[in-house]
Amino acid sequence: MNTLKLKEQEISRNSLLKLFTTIRYLLRQGSAIRGHDETSGNYFQLLKLRSEDHPNLGMYLKRTTNYISPRGQEEMMEMFSHCIVREVVSDIQKHGCFAIIVDGTQDVSGREQESICLRHVNSDLHVREDFVGIYEIPTTTSESIAGMVFDVLTRFALPLSNLRAQTYDGAANMSGHYTGCQARVRQCQPLALYFHCTSHISNLVMQNAVISSQLVRNALQWTNELGVLMNRSGKYRAMFRAICVSNESESLHPSAIKPLCTTRRLCRLPAIQSALDNYSTILLSLKEMADVGVTESATKANGLLDRFQKGETLLGLMIAARPVALLEQLNSVLQAKSATVSGMLETVKISTESIRAWYSDEVFHEIFIAAEEKGKTYQLDPLEIPRRRCPPKRYADQVARDQPANPEEHYKKQYLEFIDAVSKGLSDRYDLSKSGLAQYVKLENMLTSGKVI
Repeated sequence: MNTLKLKEQEISRNSLLKLFTTIRYLLRQGSAIRGHDETSGNYFQLLKLRSEDHPNLGMYLKRTTNYISPRGQEEMMEMFSHCIVREVVSDIQKHGCFAIIVDGTQDVSGREQESICLRHVNSDLHVREDFVGIYEIPTTTSESIAGMVFDVLTRFALPLSNLRAQTYDGAANMSGHYTGCQARVRQCQPLALYFHCTSHISNLVMQNAVISSQLVRNALQWTNELGVLMNRSGKYRAMFRAICVSNESESLHPSAIKPLCTTRRLCRLPAIQSALDNYSTILLSLKEMADVGVTESATKANGLLDRFQKGETLLGLMIAARPVALLEQLNSVLQAKSATVSGMLETVKISTESIRAWYSDEVFHEIFIAAEEKGKTYQLDPLEIPRRRCPPKRYADQVARDQPANPEEHYKKQYLEFIDAVSKGLSDRYDLSKSGLAQYVKLENMLTSGKVI
């Protein structure tokens, strides 16, 4: 009896290990585990496949207690999760100093969840960035978020004295100088300098610049609506493709016309450039779609046709294209794995100088002339000065508002405001005095030069 019992225990132990390795494989591949029922999921089907090579596993699966229930799966996944986190924390404890990255959002049920990543340098001087969990908090106040940060570090047995940097977004509850989360953390650990993600900053610069210019904002919004129509209407997509074929435009595909990303402003260049390069095809396809009937898509196509036939829409896209392209290149440099603090700041400086060089009448004149020539080619509505509004008689004695002498003067003002917003945004948001970058520039120079300042 003892021999049979020992053999049964060995079979159960080996089979249980195969359950763990099977679910580990599915987790590693990012595959779904469950199906519509207990026997149709990838987990059970993979176990059946493995049982062909291991008959004892097939016998184990037929038992009443076999630990393949959803609850058993969740417990196994939780054990893997804890094991991974322990390894990450052990590695950080071994190497000492670390940084913390926190960002949050609401799930579909409206609960606020904060994701936490830990960043450190290993013994090979390679930077590691590890995600360690999502944590629910009752409120989004700075006090609540800072308390969560302290709680996580305590649970992981990571000393606060080794925290050297903290990275959040630019919201007031996170970045506030006096009562923000970063300020509360620095009260306990002054060496934990605060940084705002540089890639996120460049996106915010473009977002604020677009909002400040009605001309650019409207042009980008119509381009976004065109992409939405392309995605939602199969009929319009087919018409667009047919016109491309008839014009022998093999380089253009309907997928090139897409909605603009609402949060990542610097991912918009392909959509903007595609609209500029294929403006005539867009006009023809919208005209054909608007004439097919009274459907919602036809109505939207008719409205978009009216907007794209205006010369100011083309001008707005041409004005936006160059700054977006420059900031997209800047964004790529800032996200490079080999980027350094001094190199990043030098890139921002060069980009700012390039933007300021475009703040001139000559640059806008070239854009305006090119827009007028293309407008004539596409038979667009000419660029004109908006109708002047007459003030009420009771205000007739007041000084009249300046009226531009010609359309170029009118649109030049909006162009200069847009370029100025981009330039000012780069200067203000990458100001060394507003973050811990100044201190890290000194440390970097000390390491590269060997001179202690």
